[in-house]
Amino acid sequence: MPRLQILCLCLLTVTANCLTEQPATKLESVGVNATRDSARTTVIEKTIARPIDAAVVSQLQGPLKEGVKRVEVFFGKSFARSFEVEVFADRAAFDRYFQKRWKVPKTEPWMVAAGVADRFMILSPRVWKTQAVEHNPADAAHLRDLIAHELVHVYHGQRNPTGDFDGMDDLGWFVEGLAVHVSGQLGREHRGAAKDAIHADKAPRSEERRVGKECRSR
Repeated sequence: MPRLQILCLCLLTVTANCLTEQPATKLESVGVNATRDSARTTVIEKTIARPIDAAVVSQLQGPLKEGVKRVEVFFGKSFARSFEVEVFADRAAFDRYFQKRWKVPKTEPWMVAAGVADRFMILSPRVWKTQAVEHNPADAAHLRDLIAHELVHVYHGQRNPTGDFDGMDDLGWFVEGLAVHVSGQLGREHRGAAKDAIHADKAPRSEERRVGKECRSR
């Protein structure tokens, strides 16, 4: 596990213990009826996906709805506004979006999703086996927690001045730690790795607590 990721997990473990390419074709918008409740507006404005991922869109509806609920229950408030969901058909399309929006040359193989104030983005689980590492598309709990993690970033971004955490590298440990905690990933996926790093004296020291974007959107 990369050292920066271990840093995020170690810091959060300590805190928790104290606190408890498809060919270019026209994009198709598919409405997702994930509502906060029947009296409020739809939090997900629309879902953008290629026709090849119609089944994936259906697969994501349940975890998205559950993730929205989990985030709002934790914070005690609704999302500040609606946002879009975009499913990228392959890694090349995923990379192009990041290049255009954030000038990121290429996403890391383990990176399959991201969240900012106006958008939840995910590489289609349909291609994870061949175009990603460390992610099993057949693991429903993993997919659910990953979606919840990125939805925390969406919620957080809607209350952050920049919306996409630009310029917040020094607080990357908090941005990621919050998402790991709220999503449930700390208990189910990462607590053991963080504890092992601490016990093996491999946890980053206080002077190393500068966490960059490499740790983001795990």
